[in-house]
Amino acid sequence: METISRDGFFDILEDIQKRFSKEFKLDIGAGGRSNTWTTLDKVGGDYTGDIRTMFAPVYNNKADKGLRRIRNDFALVKLQHIIEHIEWIYQKEMFKWVHSILSYEGYLYIETPNVDWVIDSYLSTNDYSSEHPDIKEDDPCRLIKWLNFKLYSGCSTNKYKDGCTDGDFHLCMYNQQLLEQVLIDSGFKIKAISAEETLLCLAQK
Repeated sequence: METISRDGFFDILEDIQKRFSKEFKLDIGAGGRSNTWTTLDKVGGDYTGDIRTMFAPVYNNKADKGLRRIRNDFALVKLQHIIEHIEWIYQKEMFKWVHSILSYEGYLYIETPNVDWVIDSYLSTNDYSSEHPDIKEDDPCRLIKWLNFKLYSGCSTNKYKDGCTDGDFHLCMYNQQLLEQVLIDSGFKIKAISAEETLLCLAQK
């Protein structure tokens, strides 16, 4: 699909969001409660549960598995910087579950890092040392060190000058082509996509 600008994407999204009241909009993973969205989060949402563990048998978390019985008439579901925290092997199952809780022709809004942008931006610079204290200017491994940290740490490295992260790791990365493929395989139609630093995607059931 042809990409559009970030501003153009949010113009489309804003128009869609205005159509639905809070009870028909579900924000997954944002944290806390909202006046404009129904929320699903591991702590303090309208629904309590951690989507990162819902589909992973290793956790055996019965409470999160109970979220599979969440009501199934949401007109808009938001996955904002959450899908990259779920292992690749569970991505399709997660999207099929989201598909199941949407109403007929309901919308899915996704934000996730764009791995193509990350790699392109990295290859266009030689200043890696500012991103992580372990990376020295003359280190022959500086590229792969930076990629490992930037792709999978789940945070801005500049925030953690000691090289530590908050433990909220990235486990799956997307570019435009892969995101479109997985969504289509899960039963969605792609309506709009922007592929800058952040991948923005609007899909429809």
